[in-house]
Amino acid sequence: MTSTSSNPNPYLRANLLSRFFHSWLSELLSKSHQQQTLHLSDLYDLLPHLESTKLTDQMEASWLDELNQYKQKQKQPSLLRATLRTVGWKPLLVGLLLIPIELSKIAQPIVLIFLMNFFESCSTMPIWGAWLLTVATILASLCTSLIYNPYFYWMQIFGLKMRVAYSGLIYRKLLRLSSDSMNKISPGKITNLLSNDASQIELVLQFINNLWIAPLEIIIVIIIFWQFVKYIAFIAVGYTLLLLFIQLGFGRVFLHLRGKIMQVTDERIKMMSETIQSMSIVKMYCWESAFAKKILSVRSESERDNRLMSICPTDLFTQLYGTKGEALPEPAKVPTKGLGLQCNLKRATWKKDDFFQLRNIAFDAKPGDLICVIGAVGSGKSSFLQTLSGEIPYFDGKVRLYGSFCYVPQEPWIFSSSILNNILFGKEYNRHLFQRVVYAAALESDLNQLPQGRNTIVGDQGFTLSGGQKARINLARALYRDADIYLLDDPLSALDAQVSKHLFEKYVQ
Repeated sequence: MTSTSSNPNPYLRANLLSRFFHSWLSELLSKSHQQQTLHLSDLYDLLPHLESTKLTDQMEASWLDELNQYKQKQKQPSLLRATLRTVGWKPLLVGLLLIPIELSKIAQPIVLIFLMNFFESCSTMPIWGAWLLTVATILASLCTSLIYNPYFYWMQIFGLKMRVAYSGLIYRKLLRLSSDSMNKISPGKITNLLSNDASQIELVLQFINNLWIAPLEIIIVIIIFWQFVKYIAFIAVGYTLLLLFIQLGFGRVFLHLRGKIMQVTDERIKMMSETIQSMSIVKMYCWESAFAKKILSVRSESERDNRLMSICPTDLFTQLYGTKGEALPEPAKVPTKGLGLQCNLKRATWKKDDFFQLRNIAFDAKPGDLICVIGAVGSGKSSFLQTLSGEIPYFDGKVRLYGSFCYVPQEPWIFSSSILNNILFGKEYNRHLFQRVVYAAALESDLNQLPQGRNTIVGDQGFTLSGGQKARINLARALYRDADIYLLDDPLSALDAQVSKHLFEKYVQ
């Protein structure tokens, strides 16, 4: 989402040295020192290449390419390939900075060995040679510090961008899921995907270059050891290989414990959510101690696994392991042909072998068409609209919506915020469009009567609205989306005849 503040980021106009030494942050640090705190208005605008919308769009496009290849070539979609197409080869190119870093680390002890010869009693090294070796030791250490910090910074930026892209992709997938599919996913699993699995890409990118730099470094160190100690160098090599196999064993134990912790965490979050949602029932029947005992037992199991995992020496190699996740299902795609709706419904039902079923419904809708579905209560009008929007779980037939669509349910939904935010619902404010929407939804007189107009807080902790006001705000929110297709589920049921006539003429038609 694009930032709406007016505090441009000084990184965009900073020169190369300022970016290298991060001196462009000095103004912000000085302000923090003077104020002893920082406010939201003090923070700079987000850099364009770090905006979540752009990153998620790139990741989604790469993932859709994987799905298209699966359809055309029957090639299994891979999140790894989609990630490589999104981030490119930049992390590996930045990883070339590790070559001078590791060479400096290796050169520093070698230079110190030659410098120690100066302090021997029979040394013939001149003083200027000793000073030269001393300066070389300092420069090697300085080179390591100066190069490693930019390398670490850029690898963290790459990891952050991919974590944001993963989180955005998960969020968009959740928005596309039907209500039946959402009921099959626990909140704990979603929390684990966002907080744990998506963040693993940061660790992977941070240490990915060790896969190729570490073997080169080992070879160079073995050659140097051979020059000094000959066959004794193989003792160090054998010891290193022994540690490697030990670390691999501990890594497997670590992954096993990590998987158990994820399952226990998922269960604990699910249990806490259900307990909080049903707190009135828990209090009514005095079940506090029973639920507390159950939650504490799950928490103690999680703490036990955490203690076991903390004693595993996994800091050497296990950082290279990424979590293996399931491929995300294919998101809904909007075809490139003209706007409209095609419906050839053979059968749709909420449950398998249910008595109530929608059967043999076929029609086409073109731009400008107004189609009304009329029937008795319980005849399936709402189920039909939810079939068009993809909410019904068991479905046989073909439904295609060409263009963006907006579904307005029969029961209006209002969240705790201002009326303005309820109508905008995350979109940018357009004064002309907002006024047209308010007029079409017959909200002008209501906004004039409310204490703070469009900025009046409504919802659970705000101003109480009538059923008709909620319905019109719901309609205004849908109209502000400026969608191509609107699915309206009896939105005029809570309104009187005069307001209904106004809405039908100005809003529906």
